[in-house]
Amino acid sequence: MISLPPTEPVEHLEKFQALIADIRIAMMTTVAADGSLHTRPMAVQRNPTLDHLWFFTSADSAKAEEIGSTHEVSLGFSDPKHERYVAISGTALIVRDETKAWELWNPWVEVWFPNGPADPVLRLVQVTPHRAEYWDGSSSRMIMLYHAAKVALGGRPTMPGADHAQIDLTR
Repeated sequence: MISLPPTEPVEHLEKFQALIADIRIAMMTTVAADGSLHTRPMAVQRNPTLDHLWFFTSADSAKAEEIGSTHEVSLGFSDPKHERYVAISGTALIVRDETKAWELWNPWVEVWFPNGPADPVLRLVQVTPHRAEYWDGSSSRMIMLYHAAKVALGGRPTMPGADHAQIDLTR
């Protein structure tokens, strides 16, 4: 489990995990050989936490090559319907672990890897987060409604903000 420095409240860690728990797709950004950024959607595997996030990939994919060269990645989670957004940066590793693949296996993965977790090209991407940041507008929805009503009744407009926090997980 991640041990947070005394300056990082545990409730922020819990909030991050709650915000990403229901978001199944993350936009993963890697660094290509020419230094350009390469972003693609990736399905997050089971109960994501800020300890490790897991993804399936193929050994011969561009992301496997890019992660093999530059381990730093960025993950973007978005739930516009509920006004939740999370950004995570961390270190990624390409892992060949059939036991872990069985643990994470689900019918959707079989579409990509019909030979199952023993498929010789199947690899896992393990992301260890270093930094995480979130914006949660859903938690301030009532505040925003209050401000809108206040303006509608002739009050002065103010700018209500979303709930926002950052955690540095490297300390």
